[in-house]
Amino acid sequence: MPDAACTGVPAGVTLHSCSGNLTASGTYDSCLFSGTVTVSANNVTITRSKVSGGRVNAGYGNQTGLVLIDVEIDGGNRDSTAGIGEDNYTCIRCNVWRTGRGANAGTNVVIRDSWFHDFYKTPDAHMSGIGSNGGNNNQIIHNNIDCQETACSGALVMYGDFEPIANVLIQQNLFASPGSYCTYAGSVSGKPYPNATNVRYLDNLWSKKYTPVCGMYGPVTSWAWNAGNVWNSGNRWQDGSGPVNP
Repeated sequence: MPDAACTGVPAGVTLHSCSGNLTASGTYDSCLFSGTVTVSANNVTITRSKVSGGRVNAGYGNQTGLVLIDVEIDGGNRDSTAGIGEDNYTCIRCNVWRTGRGANAGTNVVIRDSWFHDFYKTPDAHMSGIGSNGGNNNQIIHNNIDCQETACSGALVMYGDFEPIANVLIQQNLFASPGSYCTYAGSVSGKPYPNATNVRYLDNLWSKKYTPVCGMYGPVTSWAWNAGNVWNSGNRWQDGSGPVNP
């Protein structure tokens, strides 16, 4: 699974200082960003770069086409915000750590081949490795998601707070957390939008790194057999002890 060897800035890359206010389309390569990166242009690509002491602000629909490839986001243990969020971005081989949370996924988000780990716990922490409070058209594929604090709700959490959870592919990830459950599957009773649809969990792994059931209470909660929802037999324990069933 993704780890330090295959995520973040590749070995041998020399970084140079770049402004964190990205107002023009194009590719930003081998940058060292000090503090938060704010993306306000469409079609921005950040490659082989590091964000030190901040996050990447992808906005709430204010931009489209943001792509991060081989990027390290080191939040510097400063606050409770997510390393990257919210809409219309792709994160490939990202290394996200020392942030309050890993990533927020709203709508049109692709996160793959990335490593989320070693988060910063604040006094009022409400943590997750990757989290969504509503949205659609997201792909979470082949990531190592390790939310190590008991203050974590889970490694991957999806709640229908602001809009329904819909059209989400969750495939070949590794989940680890001592929080309540390792994943919340989107159909959370009591939320304004409690019925997730077209949510597909395929061939994921659950770790017993922190507890025997991957979470305080179990590996998964808030699953419902709603329209288009798929849970395949490839969802299983990492140690080979059998399938994980919702």
